[in-house]
Amino acid sequence: MSSPWKRAGKLSPRDIACLGLLAAMMVSGQVAMASIPNIEPVSLIIIAGSMVFGRKMLLAVYAFAAAEIFIYGPGLWAVNYLYVWAVLCLVTVPLRNIKGRLFWAVVSGFYGLFFGLLCAIPYIFISGIAGAVGWYIKGIPFDILHCGGNFAMAFFLLPACRRLLERLRGSEN
Repeated sequence: MSSPWKRAGKLSPRDIACLGLLAAMMVSGQVAMASIPNIEPVSLIIIAGSMVFGRKMLLAVYAFAAAEIFIYGPGLWAVNYLYVWAVLCLVTVPLRNIKGRLFWAVVSGFYGLFFGLLCAIPYIFISGIAGAVGWYIKGIPFDILHCGGNFAMAFFLLPACRRLLERLRGSEN
């Protein structure tokens, strides 16, 4: 069994097209659902893409982050986007062969619950630990919404999304 952390290998034209499509889906999905606080399809797409494309999914994650920065302009949130979404990808890759729908719903839910904690990291450097903790606590209601949305989307949509991506990539595993 090969390690998921070995060199990702060359990108095929199909991989490039699929990863670009995934980045576009993340941007359009997040923009389309912007009126619903912290409910977004990005986590679902990152998990499904990481299961199928492995570390190559980081390319789509960073394309998504760049597009969001171009759309909304730079800010402290942009620093967060450079690592928080990559964390989800890097957590998913070594676990990607686990097929359980409930397992992935829980992983996605916990990610949503701790999203604010991950985003609080830059605030440690800006306003100290007390400022970061205060910022995190203030956002807990939004993290709870994020948790519920992520759990539901992963539970109901992840198996179909994974199968679709496997078909698009041409790698039925």
